[in-house]
This record gives sequence, structure tokens and C-alpha cells, in this order.
Amino acid sequence: MQVSRARRPVANHFLALHAIGPGDAVAFVPQNDGDRAQFEQMRAAGIIHEAIRGHYWLDLPKLKADEDARRTRLVPVAIVVAVIAALVLTLFYRG
Repeated sequence: MQVSRARRPVANHFLALHAIGPGDAVAFVPQNDGDRAQFEQMRAAGIIHEAIRGHYWLDLPKLKADEDARRTRLVPVAIVVAVIAALVLTLFYRG
């Protein structure tokens, strides 16, 4: 599964410790503001759950569903950008 670059440090922490279920929850303290922001966004989206105070686990099916939804939203944008770039290049073509 491919995780977005911004989420990678947070997700990798839980994956490296195999914290993928309530019984596997581990402590997590974000190392910087970027990690803290991603951690809070992932908690709000239901991707990271708190099992006991200060111990969290990663919901893999929810992470995959959220990443797929993000990609689905970005594909049309990428297509529009590619078409516009092609049109701009065509305008400047001197054959």
C-alpha cells in the first residue's frame, strides 16, 4: 500500500511496531509540528484510534480507503492539468 508522503512518517511508526489493532497499541508522541498535524488529521478521519490513554493503533483498512479516496479526487485534476499543458504547448508549436 502506498501512503502519501506527508502521512508516511506517522504511518511508518505504527507499521514498524505492528500497531494495527487495539491489542497492539503503542505510545506515540509526534516529533515535529508536521507529524503532529498529520497525526491529528488521521485521528479525526478515524485512521488512528486510541486504545488506552497515549497508546494508539493504525486502522489499515481505513487508511487504504482514505488513500484511495484521495487518489480518486486527484485523478481528474491531473487530467485537466495535462490537457491544459498540451494545449499550451500546441499554441507555441512552430512546425
